[in-house]
Amino acid sequence: MNVNNTNVTIGVFDGDSLTATWRFATDVRKTGDEYGVLMSNLLTHDGVAPDDVDAAVMPSSAASCPTSSRCSRASASATST
Repeated sequence: MNVNNTNVTIGVFDGDSLTATWRFATDVRKTGDEYGVLMSNLLTHDGVAPDDVDAAVMPSSAASCPTSSRCSRASASATST
């Protein structure tokens, strides 16, 4: 996952293979829950079960990373540190 000033890009890897990618607009007004639902829906739409995601990385090139970039309850079970 890459969070920057204009868009967020996410991808899913199976081992070393990139199997899916998505991009959506950055919106500082969105909450973490809204981003979590969006990401969950994108995964499900392309046949990736959110429960199959076992880790996430969130780099940010934005000067300040809004609280909405935190993992929401919708995706927290699929996120580890």
